[in-house]
Amino acid sequence: MVMIGLIFFAKSLVPSVALTELGIRESIALTVMGLFDVSPITAFTSTFVLYILNLILPAIAGLIGVQKWK
Repeated sequence: MVMIGLIFFAKSLVPSVALTELGIRESIALTVMGLFDVSPITAFTSTFVLYILNLILPAIAGLIGVQKWK
C-alpha cells in the first residue's frame, strides 16, 4: 500500500502528456518498487497492465462508441 501511494505521489509531481505517460509511470514504479526489493519485471508488468486497463481499453471503447454513434 505504501508503494502505491509513493508511486502516485511521485507521478503527480512529474508533468506528462498521456502518450508519454507510459515511460514515466514505469520508471517511477521501478525506482519506488526497487526500494522495496520488488523485481524490475514485476514492477514493469504491473504498471503496464494498469496503463492498458486505465487508458487504452477506455479509449478503444470510446472509439467504438463514437463510430456507432455516427
